[in-house]
Amino acid sequence: MSDPPGKHVYQEWVAEARNPGLPSQGTPGGGVIVTDAFVFRIKGVKDYEYGNYVTNLRRGTSWGEFGSDSVKIILDSLVALTGGTETKAALGAASAGVTGATASIKKNVLFDQSITTFITKMDTLRLNKWNDILCKMGRCKDHLPAQGYTVAEAFVDFEEYGRCGTLDAALRDVAAKTSEEDKKAKEANDKINRIPTLDQLLNKKG
Repeated sequence: MSDPPGKHVYQEWVAEARNPGLPSQGTPGGGVIVTDAFVFRIKGVKDYEYGNYVTNLRRGTSWGEFGSDSVKIILDSLVALTGGTETKAALGAASAGVTGATASIKKNVLFDQSITTFITKMDTLRLNKWNDILCKMGRCKDHLPAQGYTVAEAFVDFEEYGRCGTLDAALRDVAAKTSEEDKKAKEANDKINRIPTLDQLLNKKG
């Protein structure tokens, strides 16, 4: 991702987190209470990494196919312009190979149009986790803040926040939702099947 200022700040904050590490001086009997500065710095780091992750996914979709299609066009043009039979055959075979590679890319879930759906799902998962963190910080009107929300707890939450921005998390969430919807559909179908038929009702009256 072309973002020199963002990259500079990201590297600086990562270096600060690495040395001397997480704050270690806390209240007696407890951990270090989290500050807004710490939370938003960690969020900035995770968001920068997520931005690069999504950019690479989209680049694989658009530029991967674009590159393969461009090579195929060039090879097909050379086939038409080249006089030698052997050369034509070689170029034609290469073009066919590129076509096969492009088809393979398009069949892969990472390079399918459905990638947008998965990115939207990742955005949703991350936002839900971020809302959870904000509530623990006491920024939700309908929720009481977590008592003594510590740096260690915030760090664990942000690790989960980072994992929410992965294809694996999106796929697992989709699978879980699909399983739940399937369960509800079967339960509804079972209730329908338990409704007596007209013949059964008439037999009971008889």
